[in-house]
Amino acid sequence: MTHDQFMAHLFPELGPEHRSADEIMHSFVEQIALLIKSQWYWGAICSLEAEELLANEPVGTFLVRDSRNGNYVFSLSLVTREKIIHSRLEKYNGHYCLGGPYAIVKSPCLVTFIEEAMKCSLGGNHCILMHSSTHGNSDTVMLTNPLKRVNQMPSLQYFCRLAIREHLKDGNKLKKLPLPEALIKYVATKKYLLMK
Repeated sequence: MTHDQFMAHLFPELGPEHRSADEIMHSFVEQIALLIKSQWYWGAICSLEAEELLANEPVGTFLVRDSRNGNYVFSLSLVTREKIIHSRLEKYNGHYCLGGPYAIVKSPCLVTFIEEAMKCSLGGNHCILMHSSTHGNSDTVMLTNPLKRVNQMPSLQYFCRLAIREHLKDGNKLKKLPLPEALIKYVATKKYLLMK
C-alpha cells in the first residue's frame, strides 16, 4: 500500500483515493482548525472535569473533548434527565455518529455532525439514541445547549481582584488603597478566589 493509499484509508471522509497525502492532510488540518474555533470543544479535559463543568447545567447541555481512549479521537459529555453521560464519538465509514453506523445524523466533519445533531434535537423531528455499554437499553439524548468555553471564563473584574490580592498579600494593606468602599469590599471577598 502506498503512502497516499494509506492516508486515504485512514481518512476516507477527506476524499477519494486519488487525492494526495498532502491534500488529505490539508483538509484534515482545516477540519481541526474549525473544531478548535467551536466554543463547545474543550480539548484535553477528562470525564471528571467535564462532569464538574456540566454539573448544574440543564438537560441537553453538552461539550466535546479529546478522548482518553487511544482508539478514539473525541468524546461527547452530555447532561441527560438521569445523569451526565460520556460517549466516544465513533466513525463508521468515515462519518461521525452516535448510535452506530445506521444513525440518522452523521457527517464526515465533526463540527457539521454536532451542528446537525443540534438541529435534529431542537427540531424534535428525530431522536438520537445511544446504547449504554452496561445495559441493553437505549437512551434518547438531545444536544440542545452547547457548553461554551467563553461563558465559563471569569470576568475581567475577577482577574483584577485576583491580581490585586496576589500583589498585596496582606489584607490590611487593601484598606489603604485609593478605591471606593464598595470596590474594597469586593476585592476583600474570598469567594471563588483561586490563588497559587
